[in-house]
Amino acid sequence: MATQEAVFLTEFSATGAKPGAIRGHRSKGCITCRRRKVKCDERRPTCLRCEKGFHKCQGYDKPLVFVAQEFSTPSSTSSTSPPSVPRSNKRQTTPSSQSSKSSPRTALSDEEWAIMLPIKKKMSPARRVCQTVPLNAFKDEIVICHLLEKFSIGLGPSMAGVTDAPTMASVLTSHNANSNAYISGLGLAEAFFGHVQKVDGMTEHASELYGQALRNLRDDLQLTDQKVARSRAYMNLWSCVFLGLYEIVAASGQSSWMQHSKGMGILTELLGPSNFQSPVANTILDMNRSFIATSYIVERKHCFLGRPEWQTVPWERWTRPRTIISRTTDILCDVPGLMEDADAIIQAEEQGLNTEADKLLLQDNLLQRIQRLADLVWQWDLSNPLACWEAPIDSSTSFSLDESGQPLFDTVYHFDDVERAIDVLNLNVVRLLLYGACDKAGLLDSYVSTIVGSQYDGPHANPLLLPGQGDRISHSLEICLCVDFLLSNPRQSRGALVLLFPLRVAWTYLGPLPAVSRWVGKVLMQLSTSQGLRIGEHVLDIDSR
Repeated sequence: MATQEAVFLTEFSATGAKPGAIRGHRSKGCITCRRRKVKCDERRPTCLRCEKGFHKCQGYDKPLVFVAQEFSTPSSTSSTSPPSVPRSNKRQTTPSSQSSKSSPRTALSDEEWAIMLPIKKKMSPARRVCQTVPLNAFKDEIVICHLLEKFSIGLGPSMAGVTDAPTMASVLTSHNANSNAYISGLGLAEAFFGHVQKVDGMTEHASELYGQALRNLRDDLQLTDQKVARSRAYMNLWSCVFLGLYEIVAASGQSSWMQHSKGMGILTELLGPSNFQSPVANTILDMNRSFIATSYIVERKHCFLGRPEWQTVPWERWTRPRTIISRTTDILCDVPGLMEDADAIIQAEEQGLNTEADKLLLQDNLLQRIQRLADLVWQWDLSNPLACWEAPIDSSTSFSLDESGQPLFDTVYHFDDVERAIDVLNLNVVRLLLYGACDKAGLLDSYVSTIVGSQYDGPHANPLLLPGQGDRISHSLEICLCVDFLLSNPRQSRGALVLLFPLRVAWTYLGPLPAVSRWVGKVLMQLSTSQGLRIGEHVLDIDSR
């Protein structure tokens, strides 16, 4: 009979069965849940149900590959195994390949990065092209895209204006591969991919890229060519951003991220507020301000971002109102200065000095910020009606369970998008920090709540605490109620990142609720193990008095 040609979509099972020897299955669940015949939540790389049940998740079946197979008749026999694949000798020109001689090879082989393609029957063996496309040649692009997708970041188009700062997209494109900012970003991307996918060779190579980027950054900072000073400063700023995020992912030291945060602050201050008026530069500043301010909060020292010029000049050219969350960040940048002032008053009192005037000034500054924050909360509630609602806990998928697997809360918060959930986190964090500073200033919570809660009788469009409502525990719990939504989002890595600092602040006030306090520690550990953010296991050790 005439020979026919067919291309089969063959699945390689995790049990080692030959291609074609297993039946197709409808479930997309992990191997462990299918064997146990239970519903899988399909979280990757390992499912949450196995993790909660203390079962070893065996992961999911290996990817589908296309295999070309020829046969003469339905009963004819032919091998279904893919032919041997010649290795490509072409070398990469990216930083990761340039250092391959001295660094351990990434644990992913060419076959693991390959996509099998069908072969046309009538082509002679001598003319047949390689049956695989070795994706190892595109490793850099793959890990960078994985990073941007998981964290839902990109900062706009790949090209910015001539006088503007470079976008993240332009920094992380291959044409910019010789820059130190690219090397820093690639090190971050490889570290994150390696931790999430458990590829040790990749995390080791990421560590080498990190060291290379640090050395290059030190050299760049010693250059003083004024003609390229601003463009180089923008690129060095990106390098600091990526190196700081690398420390959050890799956690080589408990406070290493703070060193990069301080470096980011120094470079930002050297550029000056007027150099952040262009669209991309302004976006970079707004993105970095929280990261910079957090390091100053930990040290309880005045932050330059709290100065009036840094809260006005970068937005002077704007024709539209600033966002509520950007103005909330203004108050966050004021917090470390208020903390330092409060500490100075306590020290002066211990020395027997008269601090009455300083204490009154501090109280006035605190009340002004608390009132500004209350106004922003009301504006947010009016601008985002029904953006948040309460939902019952699904025990099969929820992160909000105690040690016995029972729900910790009656309901949790859901939002119409991730940005609104992040808004609620930030508003609650700033409130808790301000009320914490009130302790040393001699202001009682009851007095402050009466002042900020008496001005408005607005609509209650969301089930959230309004100004003057609740106490510190209530606002800490409101942060906890956002966890399920942020970690169940498809781009949950971003949710995990934005939860780190708020959960640390909330934990400070959850002592009266030991079950919830222990749960916060458990969630932070999960962010370290399953979300690739190793800093999670050290967050509770950071002193945020």
